[in-house]
Amino acid sequence: MPSLEYLCLLIENAVLLRTHRGGRLYAGFERLSRMEGVVDRYMRIADVSERVYVFGEPDWKPPRHPNMRVIGLSGAARLAREWFVVAESPALSVALVGFDEEGPAAARAVPEERTFAALKTHDPALVRHLASAAESLIDDTLGG
Repeated sequence: MPSLEYLCLLIENAVLLRTHRGGRLYAGFERLSRMEGVVDRYMRIADVSERVYVFGEPDWKPPRHPNMRVIGLSGAARLAREWFVVAESPALSVALVGFDEEGPAAARAVPEERTFAALKTHDPALVRHLASAAESLIDDTLGG
């Protein structure tokens, strides 16, 4: 998990370095409380992004921001076992998706002891596909 967090940090910093309002960021934290340590960074990302969507089991309430939407997930949802950052903009197209193959019990374990199967890509078509899948989930969750 520390490697996953580091790769997320690199992507988040790349978004912050490209200060324009032309892109969207989708981030999944399994549980929203895992966002608490980086919430200030996400507020800055929301300042420079068209929209930021944050996904997770609603065990903590992030501060509000006009460009940030929180999408609550059921703890039983498969997406609640994934840690991801998908950035899609004219200047940056990158995605990191990690899946916890050990199951829901591992999600409660010490973060440094967890392992994930992960994929990182800069392929614009794949990033577009992942962003589209996130948008479909948002539409389903928010009722269109």
